[in-house]
Amino acid sequence: RFRSWQASLDVVPAIASLRARAEEIRAAELAQAAGRVTDDEREKLESVTAQILNKLLHLPTVRMKEAAVSPDGALYADAVRHLFGLEEE
Repeated sequence: RFRSWQASLDVVPAIASLRARAEEIRAAELAQAAGRVTDDEREKLESVTAQILNKLLHLPTVRMKEAAVSPDGALYADAVRHLFGLEEE
């Protein structure tokens, strides 16, 4: 269990970058809508979009951590960085 946890640490930076990038996009889109919605609507949009984001990223996050224990586990993190353009940050 300790070895699995330790191996999963290798993918944590990729996971954090993916989540941060997704949150940047979400926040930017919400900011564009800010003048067109009421405060109550904005709060609902914030909540719903955060829930969607978490649900979309949950399984990839779990799978990256699971893959980290395999010999080629780092490749998954590299693929995520490449697919989402995270290496340019």
